[in-house]
Amino acid sequence: MKSRSGDQKHASCTQSAFTLIELLVTVSIIAMLAGMLLPALGNARAKAREISCVNKIRQIGTASIAYREDFNEFPCTERWLDDFSPVYSYLNSLDVFV
Repeated sequence: MKSRSGDQKHASCTQSAFTLIELLVTVSIIAMLAGMLLPALGNARAKAREISCVNKIRQIGTASIAYREDFNEFPCTERWLDDFSPVYSYLNSLDVFV
């Protein structure tokens, strides 16, 4: 009977252990899931950069409006924009920054 109880202990050990194939299948599934996730992360990173850029442009517009209200002119004066007079007249309207 001693041999039977020893065989049962040995059998229970081998049943609970992972085989090499099971481990490789698990690793390959994780690798495939990671491969599908990486493009989504790239898209999220691009969207975050876009949002950051839009926020910075909004901050520049808000700062320009605040400067104009304080000093009755934009930080870029007409002297600076002599070569860009059409741009200055466009920027001079507050509708651009709304």
